[in-house]
Amino acid sequence: MPQTSKNSEKKMEYKRVRFDVNEITPDAPAGEWKVSIPRGKCKVQPTKEDHYPMLIVPIRIEGTEEDGDEYTKAIGAELSTMIVFFGDEKARAARMSKLRLRQLCEAADVDLDVVPTDLEDPENDLDPLIRALEGKKFTCWTKLTQRKDTGETTTEVVFVNPNKPLAVQSDDEDEGEDEAPRGRGRAPAGRAKGAGTSNGRARR
Repeated sequence: MPQTSKNSEKKMEYKRVRFDVNEITPDAPAGEWKVSIPRGKCKVQPTKEDHYPMLIVPIRIEGTEEDGDEYTKAIGAELSTMIVFFGDEKARAARMSKLRLRQLCEAADVDLDVVPTDLEDPENDLDPLIRALEGKKFTCWTKLTQRKDTGETTTEVVFVNPNKPLAVQSDDEDEGEDEAPRGRGRAPAGRAKGAGTSNGRARR
C-alpha cells in the first residue's frame, strides 16, 4: 500500500470571515476631519462623455476629534474630490463646480488668482492651482450619499459644515467681506470664522 505524504494528510486552516458582496463599507463615516492634500497625486483628465477638463484632488484624512472606532479606523484613508471645468453651454453645472472650487480654495487658503480663466492645455494651465493646493492642511467634512445606480453608500467630501444652518450676516461681517482682497474666495454664508483651524488636538 503506497505511503501517504504528510502534506496530503494535513488539513489547511482558514480564518472564518463574513463576506457579503452586496455590503460595501464607506471609506469614512460622516463627520469633521483634519485633512491634507498629498503632493504629486493630483490628476487632470477629461470627462468620459464630453471631454471637459477634470481635476481630481486627493484628500488624506490626518485626524479627527470625533469619537468612535469607525472614526479611528478611517484615519489614514485617502478620499478624493473632483472639479469639472464646464463651458458656458453647461451653465448650471459650471456654477456648481465654481462654487465647489471656491469652497476648496477657501478651506485650503489658496488664492483664486491661480485658477485659470481659459483652459486650452488643461494639464499645464491647471499646474499653478495644483502646486498651490498640494501640501495644504485644513478642516473638511464628510457626508454619506447613496448611489442611484448601485445603491452603494459612498463618502462625499465637503468643504463647508453641512450641519451648520445659513446665518444672517451682521453689518460688520458685510464690511469685512467688502474689504476682502481681490482674487481671494470669500467664506460661503454659514461658514464659521476659523472653521479651517482645529479647536483642539486631533487624534493621530
